[in-house]
Amino acid sequence: MKYCENCGAPIKFMEKHVCPNEDGNPTVLATEKPPFPKKYKILIGCVCLAVFIGLIIASSVGVGKIDPFDYTSVSFEGYDSAGRVSVFFDEDALIQEIIGPEPSDLGEEYAEWFMKYDTYSTCVKCQYEPEEGLSNGDTVTVTFTVDDTVTSRIKAGKKEFTVEGLPELEKIDVFSNVVLKYEGVEGQAHAMATIGLDVSFFNDIRMNIEPNENLKNGDIITVSVSNVDDLAETYQQIPAEISRQYTVEGLPSYITEASQVPVDEVKSLAADFLKEKQANIKDEAFFSYSDVKLYGIYFMEPKEGTYEDPSLWIVVSCKEYMDGSFRDNLYFPLKFDDPIIQPDGTMGYKWDDGEHATFLTGDSFPMEYVTAKYNVTKIL
Repeated sequence: MKYCENCGAPIKFMEKHVCPNEDGNPTVLATEKPPFPKKYKILIGCVCLAVFIGLIIASSVGVGKIDPFDYTSVSFEGYDSAGRVSVFFDEDALIQEIIGPEPSDLGEEYAEWFMKYDTYSTCVKCQYEPEEGLSNGDTVTVTFTVDDTVTSRIKAGKKEFTVEGLPELEKIDVFSNVVLKYEGVEGQAHAMATIGLDVSFFNDIRMNIEPNENLKNGDIITVSVSNVDDLAETYQQIPAEISRQYTVEGLPSYITEASQVPVDEVKSLAADFLKEKQANIKDEAFFSYSDVKLYGIYFMEPKEGTYEDPSLWIVVSCKEYMDGSFRDNLYFPLKFDDPIIQPDGTMGYKWDDGEHATFLTGDSFPMEYVTAKYNVTKIL
């Protein structure tokens, strides 16, 4: 059997054929196989081009790459507003999908397999946030990053997961009952948080404060409940707020120069100290005393390199007589070490009452005793 070269129709032996594609001109030219029509050649060319373009697009968008999310499960646990996310990434299964299962024999094949496994185990990283303090309806984002210098077979990307299924518990207002106290002075303070209610739920609350050292006025600290899960399990109750921020305020500061001394308050202290000495300094068998008076008020500012602390001195003096004859001048200092100024302008202090400090004797206040270590400023 032969076929028309123009239309592909079969032509019997010795039979003339009039090709329908021509206007009545007969032809007996034929071929043993039907020719492929041109229109089909064009169609096949278009299909091949489309497939080629599709492969390029598929390659660019990662079709065919292994998606690590296929090996990942995300779940939530805890309680509404105090939930936690749990992300399990089966890295082992993903790697074996690429390099094959672990060889049973510990030989050269296993060593090669293990090296590949170790390389792949470092090229995929899974991160997710937020991790805790979750409520129903929150969104957790899980992100996979891939080191494409190691492999191009793993697909990087991220997905969002909506928190759901966390049981709701009764929420208790905790922080309206929190009492915040500070110890120390400006730049050296720390805070303590207590709850002024004698109720089991509140008594079992444990609190954490960050930061909580070297605090100064204006610092922001965060007070947080650290045992929410225990409270939920024991009482089926949780704090309405897990944490709250506070601004540090009300800290006293050290008096470091004479201009900071509250003069009126110090005058009052000096008057009280003078009355005490006038009442307590009494004549003895061979000794008598007179002219008990305020000698002066002094602020002692340490000189650099002396390692001394600032101090405030109130000095009372009197004359001492022995058997009626003048013997000496006595000086009784009331010393305030590390005086501090409160936010309300009053003074706080540690002090040495000077009862045993009669070492300051002589005809005049012995400035040489203190000027070696202090810059002395007389206030009154």
